[in-house]
Amino acid sequence: MPDRDDVQDWLRGDMQHYLPHDLLVRAWGDFGGTELEHDVVDVMDDLPHGNLAIWTMDPMLRRFMNRWEQIGRKAYALHAGERGFLLEKSGVRCALAESLKGMRSAMVHGTRDAQGLSCSLYVTFRSDGRFDAPHCEAFELVLPYLDHAMCQIEHQAQQLRAPQLYSQLIDPKFMRENALTGREVEIVEWVAMGKTNSEIGSILGLSLFTVKNHLQRIFKKMNVSNRAQAVAKLTSDV
Repeated sequence: MPDRDDVQDWLRGDMQHYLPHDLLVRAWGDFGGTELEHDVVDVMDDLPHGNLAIWTMDPMLRRFMNRWEQIGRKAYALHAGERGFLLEKSGVRCALAESLKGMRSAMVHGTRDAQGLSCSLYVTFRSDGRFDAPHCEAFELVLPYLDHAMCQIEHQAQQLRAPQLYSQLIDPKFMRENALTGREVEIVEWVAMGKTNSEIGSILGLSLFTVKNHLQRIFKKMNVSNRAQAVAKLTSDV
């Protein structure tokens, strides 16, 4: 079974010829609802990613998903200056925002199960050129394998989680008052148990960048500045 490092090595190796990218983002869940799950599948080392508030990309990702559905669920490319791309007006507010403004092209493709109950969207960005028809064809060929690998990683992470952990440490009232999602509850509980960001990522099958992203959102919702304050507030309310 592949792990996250295997997937990143694959994407940064031979696949860069077919899918050149600076950033590859995955989103899944209910695109018509209020919350999406996110993961940074791969990000090049020279891009700033210290404050990776990926959730601010939600409106743009929903637009990308809508267009993917409208054109018959086929891979498509967007280029700087085209309507619908306009990353500089997307409202994205994070350390990657300036880098996103410099991206010249994005490519979008997704997956949806036969029942239409589960879907994932993958968006890859590049700064050094344009995605064209051959890239879209390659994306359509590769994505089923990439999505399968990511789902395996997620499934493996679910099996490693302590089944009794979820919601054991956090009172439902505390969850409601702080508007914490299920994923955020899991992360803050692991923080309270002393796990590092890297360890939490391994447990939940998320990249380090995605864990940091969730923590920033948790801190904002809980009105705290760091892990110690979050744990103190959590334990004082339990």
